[in-house]
Amino acid sequence: MGLVKSIYDWLGNRLSGPAVEGIFEDATKTVFTEAAFSVCTSYIASAIATAPVKVIRDGKSVEGDWNAYLWGVSANLNQDAGELISEAVWKMLRHGRALVVPHGSMLYLADAAVQPQRHFGQQDVYRALAWQGEAMGDFRASDLFVFTCHSPKVAALVESLSSSYAAMATAAQSRFSAASKQRYKLKMRSSQSGTEEQGKQFEEYVNNQLKPFLRSDTGVLPEYESTELIPLDKELQSALSRYKADDFVAIRKDAFETVAVAFGMPTSMLYGNVNNFSEVFRSFMTFAVRPVAKSLSDEITRKTFGYAGWKAGSRIEIDLSTVKYTDLFDAADSADKLLASSLLSPDGLLRLLGQDAIGEEWSGKHYITRNYAPVGVEVVEGGE
Repeated sequence: MGLVKSIYDWLGNRLSGPAVEGIFEDATKTVFTEAAFSVCTSYIASAIATAPVKVIRDGKSVEGDWNAYLWGVSANLNQDAGELISEAVWKMLRHGRALVVPHGSMLYLADAAVQPQRHFGQQDVYRALAWQGEAMGDFRASDLFVFTCHSPKVAALVESLSSSYAAMATAAQSRFSAASKQRYKLKMRSSQSGTEEQGKQFEEYVNNQLKPFLRSDTGVLPEYESTELIPLDKELQSALSRYKADDFVAIRKDAFETVAVAFGMPTSMLYGNVNNFSEVFRSFMTFAVRPVAKSLSDEITRKTFGYAGWKAGSRIEIDLSTVKYTDLFDAADSADKLLASSLLSPDGLLRLLGQDAIGEEWSGKHYITRNYAPVGVEVVEGGE
């Protein structure tokens, strides 16, 4: 009699079939926290990689700047900027540091985030950096973009919890394997004398006929007079009710939620829960994405413009304001308010909505309605 086992995938969907048993053998090798970490970092990296890069020089936004192209479109001949940023964010969060090497007019992500040589009052030095196995040499900190995770405890938490969740997974596997094995009882005549010859015959019957039959998908078992093979269904079902694959689901759920909390992510995002999505997404952007994006923006700004440029109002920003699907019809009322209050020009509003700018002189100006005019001042140009 075959036994159909059931387990669940990462999202809780039920998987069935005899082949599923092999998955449990790999479960103890799979660290749940690593899977949770990968999911969380992929969310954060995807959000940042899809955000446009804004270049501001002397306090004014500049269109078509080379830095915007380099960080927002094409990093080098082999990588677009989104791919490089995604990999850099993952390395930054997983290992605490990501090193991007400028070479000519291109950017390259170093293979390993090596520890720097540090001396008090001097620049850090990163030695023996490589890109895809090719040696690049030694670099001072001022020659690199060093993206550092300001929450190193996240990666440390993953490391510390890995062994604990692996141990729990091992225990759950052992319980499930013990409970899911089918057991039988062999009924025989009680009048047998139990001679040595009968013992040998019974041993040969069990080893050469009964065991191969139980292990095979199809087979024929010779059954002698007064013998009967009976499965212990009641005992098996009772065991399975106590030790189920739900143990794995509970461990996975707890691991995911623990890592999500460490990242500042709403746990419902990991399960595709769309209830109250606006609030969930706002929390995700505020506490999980924005700190990482600011760290990237600050490092790019200080290495590109220095103090003098920053003081003059120059900076490079990863603009998170557009990282959300926007329906033009749903946004119509809000767009009207942004335009009427002079917060955005027509071209600025179009770009915010993901549309092409008009590019005319009038579309680059800011307008304001009389509703927003200062007290005692009559608004003529651009008024209602």
